[in-house]
Amino acid sequence: MKQIWLSLVVLVPLGLVALSHGLSTTACGGDDLAKCGNGKVEKNEQCDCGTDPTRLPAGCTTVNGGTNGICSLQCRLRAVVTNEVKVHWTINGQSFLGSGSFDTCSDVRASYVRIRLIGAGDYFVERTNQSCGDYVAIFTHDPVNAPLPVGHYTVYAELQSSDGSPLAPPADAEFDLVEGSDNDVFLDFPLESFYGYSTMTGDLLYRLHWGTLGTRCADSQPAVATQSVVLSQGGVPLSGYPATGACSDSTATLEDLAPGSYDIKVEGFDSSSALTHCQQAVLKVGAGVQPAYQIEVPTLDASACE
Repeated sequence: MKQIWLSLVVLVPLGLVALSHGLSTTACGGDDLAKCGNGKVEKNEQCDCGTDPTRLPAGCTTVNGGTNGICSLQCRLRAVVTNEVKVHWTINGQSFLGSGSFDTCSDVRASYVRIRLIGAGDYFVERTNQSCGDYVAIFTHDPVNAPLPVGHYTVYAELQSSDGSPLAPPADAEFDLVEGSDNDVFLDFPLESFYGYSTMTGDLLYRLHWGTLGTRCADSQPAVATQSVVLSQGGVPLSGYPATGACSDSTATLEDLAPGSYDIKVEGFDSSSALTHCQQAVLKVGAGVQPAYQIEVPTLDASACE
């Protein structure tokens, strides 16, 4: 009598064994079960920087969910917001041209700016050779050498000559740094604070425009035949003023003036000597030479000159 063995009897137990093995592996937390926070990128994780700041995986600057970190608490990649501070400086205030420094570094013979930034988390950075002509110094979050955390900061800046000698007392400011790059700090070095202020002189340049910018004497309505200019300081006219004569389209230059504010009054007359244009303004003189003031002299009906 022959015995008959069915392959089905053999195959069914093997299938059950294989299936039960897969279930037991998952249930026991084997290799195919992702665990966010263990520092290993597994299954559907985009990243995993772990939870131990002393054992960061390659490419990670902080733990999952950490400030400026690339990996979230859910092990998903996220945009990194880099903290940044821009320290701007001017000399003698803002330029009358609308932006920038009124006086230049060369006007006051400044070569360098020594900058100290002190703040949250024992943050301290000092730069001793920042070029004065940069007019801005940028401090960026560096997780290894100089982390830049959110918090309260103080910045000090000192203008220096080419040999490192200070030219004026340091300027300083306090500010609260917020996350991101929108942290701008503005410092100014008043000309009066410079140690050599008493010996400084500057040049004043101005050009007159009749009615609107770019309009020459003969093209004005009515045309300007003669002009009178009074330049004074503290109510006292400068030598050579009032200056009267034929209308001029040239730039006037006054040299070696003491820095400070000056008052100018301009009058324009037609061919019959009738007053047709008038303007009053305050002009600022710094150290060295600034661009020429472009002075618009409106007609009397548009002016508060008188």
